Amino acid sequence: MFKLVPKNDNRRLLSASLVLLLLSSIVMMAFPASSLAEESYYFYGFGNNHGVGLCMLGVKNRALAGQGYEDIIRHYYTGVSFASTDENRILKVKCPDGQIREYSLRDYLYRLAEEPDSWPTEGLRTLIVSARTYTMSVIDRGKHAAEGFDICSSGGCCQAFNPNIDPATRPNTKAAVDDTAGKIIVYNGQPIIAAYSASCGGHTENNENVWGNGNPIYIKPYLRGVPCGFCSYTWEKQFTRTELENIFNSHSESYIGQLINIDLSNRGVSGRVVTAKIIGTAGTKEISGYGQFAGWLGLKSSWIYFKPDNFDEYVLLANPQDVPANVTLTFMLPGGSTSTLDQQVPAKSRSTVHVDNYIPHSEVSVKVSSDQDIVAERSMYFNYDGKKGGHDSIGATAPATTWYLAEGYTGAGFDEWVLIQNPNSSPAVIKATFMRRSGPPVEQTYTVDANSRFSIYVDAILPDDEVSAEIESTNGVGVIAERAMYFNYHGREGGHDSVGVTAASTSWYLAEGFTGDDFDEWILIQNPNASAANVEVTYYLKGAGPQTYQYAIPANSRHTIHVDENPGMSAVEVSAKVASDIPVIAERSMYFNYKGKDGGHDSIGVTSLSNHWYLGEGYTGGDFDEWILIQNPNPVAADVGITYLVRNGAPQLYLYSIPPNSRYTIHVDEIPGMSDVEVSAAIDSSRPVVTERAMYFNYRDRRGGHDSIGASQASKEWYFAEGYTGY
Repeated sequence: MFKLVPKNDNRRLLSASLVLLLLSSIVMMAFPASSLAEESYYFYGFGNNHGVGLCMLGVKNRALAGQGYEDIIRHYYTGVSFASTDENRILKVKCPDGQIREYSLRDYLYRLAEEPDSWPTEGLRTLIVSARTYTMSVIDRGKHAAEGFDICSSGGCCQAFNPNIDPATRPNTKAAVDDTAGKIIVYNGQPIIAAYSASCGGHTENNENVWGNGNPIYIKPYLRGVPCGFCSYTWEKQFTRTELENIFNSHSESYIGQLINIDLSNRGVSGRVVTAKIIGTAGTKEISGYGQFAGWLGLKSSWIYFKPDNFDEYVLLANPQDVPANVTLTFMLPGGSTSTLDQQVPAKSRSTVHVDNYIPHSEVSVKVSSDQDIVAERSMYFNYDGKKGGHDSIGATAPATTWYLAEGYTGAGFDEWVLIQNPNSSPAVIKATFMRRSGPPVEQTYTVDANSRFSIYVDAILPDDEVSAEIESTNGVGVIAERAMYFNYHGREGGHDSVGVTAASTSWYLAEGFTGDDFDEWILIQNPNASAANVEVTYYLKGAGPQTYQYAIPANSRHTIHVDENPGMSAVEVSAKVASDIPVIAERSMYFNYKGKDGGHDSIGVTSLSNHWYLGEGYTGGDFDEWILIQNPNPVAADVGITYLVRNGAPQLYLYSIPPNSRYTIHVDEIPGMSDVEVSAAIDSSRPVVTERAMYFNYRDRRGGHDSIGASQASKEWYFAEGYTGY
């Protein structure tokens, strides 16, 4: 179920068929009702004209391929046969000059102006038999009887006819008329409405889905949609948001005020839009897909899609409970527009929500609400100014008035964004304090609207700096803060992201870490205090004992540790514990080239160990590699059971023993039966440990990796400040 709540409410280019498979679920385009820059929005589609009956481009190509006209006709018109009519009967034709003139049916067809005389013979025969049949159906229906003529000369109404054509100049068309003299197409003995269009784009459509809004009383059993492998026609068109509003608001049937959403989910057998739902601040209107939506926008056909965005956003939902979870996702846009999606996650399973399917081309924050304790993550795959990759983060379980973000960099090749979500019914006044590696902090103030999300471009505030951030809501309205970065790090392009933390701590744990091959690991420490912090970092190595290093972190600053540069740490799998004499914040970022997948990922640390962990995201299909990383800082081994929760299938339990004072690596793809699944994980350990998950991927040629710390508890609420589904 999908519900829209307007702002002013008082409470992975392929073939056309594969593109349809990938994009058939893209149903809605959303725009916030205010606070939007003027942007261009892109439609693309298939076919030219209505797409019912004969596809003339397909007819031509079938004729060139050697098919006969009767076989061509039987392909496009379902269950028909042939009969004869009188070629000498007289027609009253309304000509282009408005005059009504009489012609025999034969002479009328000689002057038909639908296709050129150079067409292949069987194509012209197909056209003539269909046109003759269509003419008879127009007369039988009395389409123009009240106006005093039988048929008009308009191709948009009846058929294109030119009285000035000399049949002697069109010998091939004349021969097609003579060779098929009197032949018509019938169904149950009656002439069919022999509709035809310029091109179908690869599949024709049921007639009622074009001219009857899907109403079954309009069904013509011979005008059924069929595949057409002999036609390939695509188009694109773009509009500004204002242009769309002006077009819709110029018609009473589609007047909606400010545009919020366009719902194109009601589609026919070919993918053509049957009816379009337009949602705006003045209400919701439903209009026909072909005659109104496509017609008013000047689109080539009603087989319409929104052009795929450069950002793909997913929300991953893991349900570790023994009963299904009923989940509502609330999408919050800049300016305060919201919409909701209801989703059920089966027991001991996981579910995937592709946010682009519901809120395309928009900045969006998400609130996840459930009647059961679940776990939620959000992953994004992108092309950000040529930087292709992906990032991921666990959600926050509640708003807070203070957030810390230890990582941040605005130097050459790096773009940093701080994202703030306000899920409340009143605005939040935000003070952002940016703490640098050296120099005094810099403060900025913002107002974040109710039920909305807000973006801060940090490069515009502190260009070319290493920076941590403290986000405070000074009027007591709780918010959520995240930070996303896009980069070119020594030729490794991508992005990473992390939700913030709500408090500093004297202890932090970081399960993932690797310094071998083409991996660079950094630990980022933020000291928001007025005095210096004395920090000790203990590294837990795979197959070796721990190593400890000390650092002094100045007051109100951030500190950067390049783990690879520590003696003996240049090629190791490593976890870390950060201990400080006063509360600080710790994150870890990594930049890599993993089997040709270059990029980076990042994760916040956790402040305490736990016997239970949950990982919402996970995928082992295609060119994806998933790794689970477990840090055991205890002096004794930990026995760990991992229950893998797959999207479609029974949960699977595997047992592991984690040596003391070490870190452990699990390649999920290598587990029997787990090589091609969407999977979440529930981890239970005999000793308190820390768990992360890293993934490396090629998603639509966006190569990279992302990572997230696990959640030590499931929750009924999750929040994601970051989110984007645009170009």
